[in-house]
Amino acid sequence: MARRYTYLSVNLGAPFLKIADLNLTNVEWQRLRNGAGTFRGTVKLPPPVSPDARIQCQLLREATDNGTTCIYVLRDNVPMGAWIVWGQNYNSDNQTIDINGSELTSYFRRRIIEDVTGDLDVRVSYEGQPMYDAVADMVSKVNDIGLSLDVASGGPELPETVPATDTAAEVAGTGWKGTDVKLVADAIDELAAMEDGFDYRVDLVRIPGVGFERRFVLRESLAEETGIVAKYGSTLAKFGVQRRGDVRSNDVIVVGGSDGDKRPYGRVTEELFTPRLQTVVQSSDEADGDRLDAAAQAAMDASRTGEVLSFDVIDDGVDAVIGALYPGDRARIVIPPHRDPWFCNGLDATVPTLGFTVNVPDSGGRETLSLQIDEADLGG
Repeated sequence: MARRYTYLSVNLGAPFLKIADLNLTNVEWQRLRNGAGTFRGTVKLPPPVSPDARIQCQLLREATDNGTTCIYVLRDNVPMGAWIVWGQNYNSDNQTIDINGSELTSYFRRRIIEDVTGDLDVRVSYEGQPMYDAVADMVSKVNDIGLSLDVASGGPELPETVPATDTAAEVAGTGWKGTDVKLVADAIDELAAMEDGFDYRVDLVRIPGVGFERRFVLRESLAEETGIVAKYGSTLAKFGVQRRGDVRSNDVIVVGGSDGDKRPYGRVTEELFTPRLQTVVQSSDEADGDRLDAAAQAAMDASRTGEVLSFDVIDDGVDAVIGALYPGDRARIVIPPHRDPWFCNGLDATVPTLGFTVNVPDSGGRETLSLQIDEADLGG
């Protein structure tokens, strides 16, 4: 059964009002855990031969304006998510606007951690505070996009300032000045990647009688069970493995900054293969060793090859799951032995998803669902 999609253009910032319903084609949307999934679509402009058509053209330009609008995706009137329009590309050959964007968490890459006074020389400190409270404060201070925070108070306490010694300068704890130009997104990602970190995502929720709510969700883990079973030969039509050697590393070094003679650093080394492939990251605004280690671990995790398994949704039982699927949910991947040369001995693993991508056919047929799975979780 074909699903009915609705695409609403809404103000990214206040007053958060709907601008227009968009008739989009070539649509693909993605949701990610601990990241920002992508979106793409195309809208056709009418020939400007009448006053009404010219008004419609202007409305569609405003409804896809980059950096000021976002797209709400509804599937059978159920909200799937919200994506900021970051790219608006017009093509005069076919008189269409191609739009692309990312989930609301991508806004955190356009904001730095700074004092509420706007004085960039004032340090914002989260030393000794519970991690979840610190993240909630970071988000609330840049919350121009109307997020509702679904964050439980608590979590591990963040590192405090290490006093100066006779031979070393004082090492800063968890805090930044505006002049450090620390992106809110980077700070959140580094905390999430710590050994006792967390998972996060942004949901779009419909509240009866009120409207839509943009909800920032933080949990110790978002790994929930689902009814999805991707079985090669039935619900799993095909899968692909994407590997990039130019970003692969087994030795990641994050070099921090300090006023003392000894420059702090974080390092993660793995003896999984030879030769040594190093990645060095400069983090001149950071001096805390725990956070530098966490940044190194995050960079190491990012260097690992990802694995994408995609399957065509071909039965109503699985098809219905798309509307209830969240990034981080667990899925069972089954590949019988001796069926595919990549997994010669087969595979049967239930693993958390990094995210998922849905391709919406213009014909109104069934969507294609692609699950993003961490290769390490598969044990392959």
